[in-house]
Amino acid sequence: MKYQSQTAPQRAYHARSRGLDHSMRLQDQAEVIALRQGDEAEALRRRNARQDLSAKRKRSEIKPIAYGIIRELGPRDAIGYMLKERFLEERHGRTALMLRVYELPAPKSPNLERVEGSGSSGLENIVDVRIRLARAKKAAELTLPSLEYKKPVCGLVCGIMTIGQAGRILSADKNKGPKLAKTAVRNYLEAAEPYFGRIS
Repeated sequence: MKYQSQTAPQRAYHARSRGLDHSMRLQDQAEVIALRQGDEAEALRRRNARQDLSAKRKRSEIKPIAYGIIRELGPRDAIGYMLKERFLEERHGRTALMLRVYELPAPKSPNLERVEGSGSSGLENIVDVRIRLARAKKAAELTLPSLEYKKPVCGLVCGIMTIGQAGRILSADKNKGPKLAKTAVRNYLEAAEPYFGRIS
């Protein structure tokens, strides 16, 4: 013997197999129907569902996380963490790596270091990395709001400080400090990036 469900039938609003655009249109239609029926609570739910789907589509359009750079930075690196949470982009991670590499003098000369050329031939070019580094750092440090920011921001960029440690230097507020540090790091890396050419 078959038993009928006692649960009231629910309207189906999702059609994920047809894609997010289709689902979003259904949510819009359901909201209109609910408003016509005078069900404002249901209309609000449909509107919120539509906004959630829109946010999901935006997230899917963002570039994939740069796991290769994160591996180079290290598993507990602050820059890597900011890449994972998409606060920083791949270009920021590459700039941080370049700043770290350029901090180290070449074995034969304190001023020159050999790096791979950007041409298809794969030939190496000799570049004065000290001059490039000095210019990049000078431009980056001009973005710092005050001298108080120099130690925490440089500590994060060089991979010797955590976001929490940097945040505590900038503010006693455990929520405000990390936000200040992260924003300063992003501005710092964006200012330094042009001095290393096209790296993304």
